[in-house]
Amino acid sequence: MEANCPAGKYQYNPSILDCREAAPGYFVNETNSTKQTQCPPGNYQSNPGQTECIPADPGHFVEDAGQSSQTPCPKGSFQGDGGMDSCTDAMPGHHVPEEGALSQTTCKPGNYQPDEGEEECLAASPGNFVNSPGSPSQMPCEPGTYQPDEAMTSCQQADPGHYVPESGSISQQVCPTGSTQEEAGQSDCIKEPSLILLILTYASPIIFIGIMAILYIKNREKKQPKTRKRSYIYSEDVRSRK
Repeated sequence: MEANCPAGKYQYNPSILDCREAAPGYFVNETNSTKQTQCPPGNYQSNPGQTECIPADPGHFVEDAGQSSQTPCPKGSFQGDGGMDSCTDAMPGHHVPEEGALSQTTCKPGNYQPDEGEEECLAASPGNFVNSPGSPSQMPCEPGTYQPDEAMTSCQQADPGHYVPESGSISQQVCPTGSTQEEAGQSDCIKEPSLILLILTYASPIIFIGIMAILYIKNREKKQPKTRKRSYIYSEDVRSRK
């Protein structure tokens, strides 16, 4: 016994000449149908008596069959296509701050995100920096540099007279007494020479030159002939003979 049900309705009981509308989440796309069909995952139908289902919109999903509504992608995930049964987690270096997103958002310089499916990025902590967008990690400041603030894209060089001995530092240090540093961005200081060492350093060449000059003069005096003395003795000898 057929009830000649139109599309969108079905004969729920073969012994009864009566048609029933397809329920929400279902459809009937043929005439004289004796059953309704569930909407497949990725599709839904919110109204009764329908002949087809509706694909989920981009930014939404329908996980199970027979659903009467679609669900927006939660924060931290997105979906750029329609008719999908799931959403995609944001990749490391990205985030999705709102529901129903069609795409992920890249973390800005000064921020990073090491994990998937996150709704926000992390600010680079003091002593670190992030100099490019979409970074999954922060980088520590190198020795000779430091950074006291968060969410920064670079580090500061140590000033002259200061130094930074370790990576990831949040401050510079003053060179200790007895040392100095004339250049910026250095990881250590240079010990200042003592007064005695300075005197020896600058006076030694002068002392050496003086000693060499004295030796030269003495050596020259030794090599000069004593002709006058000999001639004087000779002349005195001649006079005595006369």
